[in-house]
Amino acid sequence: MRTKTITLVFLPLALTLATHAQTLEVPEVNAEFRIDGIMDEPSWQKALVLELPYEVEPGDNTPAPVRTTCYVVSTPHALLVGFEAFDPNPSEIRAHYSDRDRLFRDDFVGFMLDTFADKRRAYTFAVNPLGVQADGVRSETAGDEENYSFDFTWNAAGRITASGYQVEIEIPFSALRFPAGNGAKKWGFGALRAYPRSVRRMLFSARLDRNNSCTLCQLPEIQGFASARPGRSLEVNPTFAAAQSQTRKELDQPTMSQPSRRGDGGLSLLWGITPNLSLAATLNPDFSQVEADAAQLSINRTFALFYPEKRPFFLEGADNFSTPLPVVYTRSLADPQWGLKLTGKEGRSTLGVLVVRDEITNLLLPGVQESSQTTLERPSDAAVFRYRYDLGQSSVLGAIVSNRQAAGYYNRVLGVDGMLRFSDADSLQFQVLRSQTRYPALADIEPSLQEKELEESAWQLAAGHSSRNWEGWVFLRNVGEGFRADLGFLPQVGMRGGEVGAQRILWGEEGCWYTRLAFGTEVNFWEDQHGQLLHRNAAVMVRYSGPLQSTVFLRATRFTEAWNGQQFSGKRLRVFSNVRFSGSLTSSLGLELGDAVDYSNSQLARITRVSPGFTWNWGRHLYLQGDFVGERLEVARGELYRALVAELRSWYHFNVRSYLRLILQRTQVTYHPELYQDPPNRRSIRTNTQVLFAYKLNPQSLVFVGYSSNLRGDEHTANVTMGRTLFLKLSYNWLV
Repeated sequence: MRTKTITLVFLPLALTLATHAQTLEVPEVNAEFRIDGIMDEPSWQKALVLELPYEVEPGDNTPAPVRTTCYVVSTPHALLVGFEAFDPNPSEIRAHYSDRDRLFRDDFVGFMLDTFADKRRAYTFAVNPLGVQADGVRSETAGDEENYSFDFTWNAAGRITASGYQVEIEIPFSALRFPAGNGAKKWGFGALRAYPRSVRRMLFSARLDRNNSCTLCQLPEIQGFASARPGRSLEVNPTFAAAQSQTRKELDQPTMSQPSRRGDGGLSLLWGITPNLSLAATLNPDFSQVEADAAQLSINRTFALFYPEKRPFFLEGADNFSTPLPVVYTRSLADPQWGLKLTGKEGRSTLGVLVVRDEITNLLLPGVQESSQTTLERPSDAAVFRYRYDLGQSSVLGAIVSNRQAAGYYNRVLGVDGMLRFSDADSLQFQVLRSQTRYPALADIEPSLQEKELEESAWQLAAGHSSRNWEGWVFLRNVGEGFRADLGFLPQVGMRGGEVGAQRILWGEEGCWYTRLAFGTEVNFWEDQHGQLLHRNAAVMVRYSGPLQSTVFLRATRFTEAWNGQQFSGKRLRVFSNVRFSGSLTSSLGLELGDAVDYSNSQLARITRVSPGFTWNWGRHLYLQGDFVGERLEVARGELYRALVAELRSWYHFNVRSYLRLILQRTQVTYHPELYQDPPNRRSIRTNTQVLFAYKLNPQSLVFVGYSSNLRGDEHTANVTMGRTLFLKLSYNWLV
């Protein structure tokens, strides 16, 4: 979902801004502002005024269809940005109450702020007409994408008017990092507006060049902020979590356990050691999940599933630890006792250090064709050191070191990486890694790997071209069979190969039946370290975007895959479509048909997978989302299994600070055991429920009250409650 949000929301920001010939001055005023969405303070009249005259998506710097004015001013303590968004039909404005960072299907305004003017990293802020906030960090070195896992403390308000809507934003300088020093400062700045109707239009304050893939390289600059001082404050965030739980170990156990109660206090600190260097510390943190993971099917999959990180301590500054190969994946740290994190930037150098004490040690055991997981019931210490150096105008070189160890076990990784930009449209990413690993003697670990040191290398090279009408890429990877990155997510090792692809992009004129068309092809080939084929395929792709914010993606593939000493060849078709019928209703449908491999019985099969979904805003306060997957695998002797996953999520937002959320998840799989070499149970049923009330004064000051339950069943037993929990979490943020 995060990838879709980035693509749909800030796609025009993946284009380049033309540099202003003149740096614009931002006035400083010594005045108080009331952030209420009404720009009636006299000091707004002194602000720098910027219009948003260009439509940059889908238009190519065409005149904006509506007028938007941005006002920028500062005080000794904060940056103030105001917007007047005019609309000829205010009744059509799309605005709904939602949780933080979930406003991107609405109308909204926002801006990017490159406070180091290094063209590599920028803050992003956005607000919808009701004052719902979104904030994150855009990094050119992390794939030119926005990461909205960051949460800063700032103020915003919005209101709908007779002529459109107004938004006021106040960003305290203490929430930002920027070079210290007296005198005027130059920051990169670009203002934007999303104007979604039948066609979703993005408006910007400067012209954007689609032939340049580096956004931050050409952000216009604003100048001022002489009195601004970066934050060096101390934030103290005590937490308290309490829960009452009951469990049942087996389906046939007649009763559940007696209720168990627990309460834990925790403490988190954030200290600005210097203007550009911050230390975060956490002691006995409560990392309970208040955001349930999306349901996924694990049937007929040979590698571990990926689940995104959701815990605040690990999300803060996460982009500092990103590398081309995912060697840092903090979900592998299951039960931290304490943690320290040091992040910051000084000049051209960016630093990240993470140290965590984990009560248990979860291990992902990778392989050539499948992976498995196990747990060492012993504590471990984990540490990561990350360094990046800005090279030239927009290139980067980096190094990473990680170490994880417990009694009888260790894993160490050392590597270098970089992103080199040769032109506006051409770039190269690379990474080289070396690992050392020693496993203890455990039943889940292959005997040949126990109590021996594994030492192996991995490398990756990716070259890309991205311009207005053409995209192309070449991707190569080689991972040794003994390579391990136990603090990362690399479920497949012992393979080498790559991919090459290209696509042609066409842009529709105003009123055309399409806004964007892309036609592409790609070929990839993978083998093991002994030269034996693992997988190869050739694919053609078509992507359409048009009215009603509609998207259709089609991919046809011919593949050959090796499994268990055999080779299987086939064809597969994948189709995905999404249509936003109005400001309230969206519908999607995915379809997958063709050949597949039955990994359980080593034979060729036919797969049918249908995945419909919808989103529905009922008024401004209620939001419903449904996602469903139906999957059927057939072999020559008949149907092997049939699976259904249904997930319904609903939010009722009382206002921008509080909501009630309900999540229902159900997975049901019906097998035909007579067709399996190792027969499973005929039926498996899982049902999970979560109810949550949340009140958020700010991202760190909050109250959560919730209830969750999970039920299981099979062909012999109806749904049985296996666990239920009532939980409470309190957190408050003090600025010392």
